[in-house]
Amino acid sequence: MILDGETDERALSIAKDELDSQFARDAGGGWTFSYGKEHPQENRHTPPLTTVQYPGHKGTAVGNIRHLGVGPVKSVIVVTLVQDIAVRDGLMVLEDEASGMQNPVRFGLSKIIQKDGRETFVGKSGTDVEIPIPPGVEPTIGSSLYRVSRHDLHVPEINESSLQPFRYAYVLEITIGTDTLRVQARGLPTWIPTGIGQSYALDIQQAKSPQQPQQNLEKVFSTPGEGLVTTASVEIINESGLVDTQVFMPLSQLKEIRRNWYDYLNTEINRYIDARVPMEISTPISLPVLPARKRISPLSDSPIPWADPEKILRQLRSGMQVETLLATIGGQIYLPLPPVMFGEQTLFDALDALIEHVGQSIVVGLNNIGQLSWARKHPEIPCFADIYLYMTNRRAAQMLVESIPNIGGMYGWIEREYLDSTGWPGKASQAGKDFSIPLFISRNCY
Repeated sequence: MILDGETDERALSIAKDELDSQFARDAGGGWTFSYGKEHPQENRHTPPLTTVQYPGHKGTAVGNIRHLGVGPVKSVIVVTLVQDIAVRDGLMVLEDEASGMQNPVRFGLSKIIQKDGRETFVGKSGTDVEIPIPPGVEPTIGSSLYRVSRHDLHVPEINESSLQPFRYAYVLEITIGTDTLRVQARGLPTWIPTGIGQSYALDIQQAKSPQQPQQNLEKVFSTPGEGLVTTASVEIINESGLVDTQVFMPLSQLKEIRRNWYDYLNTEINRYIDARVPMEISTPISLPVLPARKRISPLSDSPIPWADPEKILRQLRSGMQVETLLATIGGQIYLPLPPVMFGEQTLFDALDALIEHVGQSIVVGLNNIGQLSWARKHPEIPCFADIYLYMTNRRAAQMLVESIPNIGGMYGWIEREYLDSTGWPGKASQAGKDFSIPLFISRNCY
């Protein structure tokens, strides 16, 4: 969080508290051992580097023990809290032993009792509370109570077998005929063709008592069992020649139709899920061939293969010539942008000012997907996909060509020695075998 520049003090405090609960240990500023062990030539009567009495994990000090009540069955302590605690937190007290060491006793907080005798789930900082401890444990009065785990820090692992599969909600349209039931699906995903439906024979009769076909069909078809869909709504169209209250449909036949319908519908959906989509072959365009990548790195002693527009702009304004800072090949100045942008708008503003200052033919190398927005706003500037804007496949290359109005080429993925460009919108340039890049740069691994 600190590396990311987090400024929210509350978030930082919570994170620190969580880290303390997991890893905190006491430390001093002296030697790693003391209590009588000395070297004749050295004075080691300074404080120890570690806590000799108990060198282990202590967690966060959450209170001071003011009173102790010990019994064979039940023991309690009264604590003045310096931090909030909650039921199910993991706590620890230290017992002094005759050897001079301290024995850690860890336990789960099962109950918090306030001064007025009432139980509470959370004990507030600054209050005195009574909490039970394991029987027979005798921490020293005035010593600290520690929290070694939080009740809300460790979320239980999700058991995938308990998760219900997602079902797509669709509209079921049912048409009642004279001797058939027409069932049709609407509102399925757009990649499934419309018009999926089936007709089933049904012994439709005139009812002897008033019927409710809408409710009857909703009840039957709204329970698809296991499958890929669920009914969002059921729409009924009556073309039987009978009024709705006179339509009788045998329940056993409806249940059989329901089973057949959902078997058919799930089979059709799976057929489209498993279908092979033919590869779309784009009409290739002629892309400029880029120089070997080593030739367009900034002209400096640094191995960093990109340029900082803000730094370059300051150097130009101080009187330096662009030819001494950036590579110039074939009359074009190559400006590869940084792959990490800490201040996006600041970088873009510096880039605009740099281009205006140079006033010559500049080709900009894009190394971050966030830089595509700048390229779209500057169709007058040719831009190319540099080594960090990974062109790993034809889809990425197609997106690049469609996103940049003035495409000035692209480098293929440098981690792949041979790049099959079948179906690509244009041919990718090779970075060159003699070009190598740093593995670790700033906070990112490349």
